[in-house]
Amino acid sequence: MSKIKLTSFSYCREQPKTPFVFDCRFLPNPWKTRYLKSLDGRDEAVQEWLRGYPSVRALVDEAIAAIKSSGTQHAAFGCYGGHHRSVAVVEMVADALGRENVEIDHTNLDKSNDHPDVPSQH
Repeated sequence: MSKIKLTSFSYCREQPKTPFVFDCRFLPNPWKTRYLKSLDGRDEAVQEWLRGYPSVRALVDEAIAAIKSSGTQHAAFGCYGGHHRSVAVVEMVADALGRENVEIDHTNLDKSNDHPDVPSQH
């Protein structure tokens, strides 16, 4: 099995070029939780918080099934800021697929996480 590239990104910035894009903006947003806001989706606390929601578990399961059945070599996951939801989902999918089988690219972790709180986007 060749490596699968998993990319997290912000919809406020450029979207990766791949037909497999999973929208994480509808998931609960850890950015709105004070103790999680300064963390990112690589942190276990953020992932654990998100795993508590059925919608997150369903998206992770859907992504894994789609990646496996399609044979795609690149899947991208986007959210509003590109720091919490998309990053955490990429990490969860990578764990499920086996880290040795994936290449991870978190495209927005080096960008500012100070985005406006727009309820319709979160």
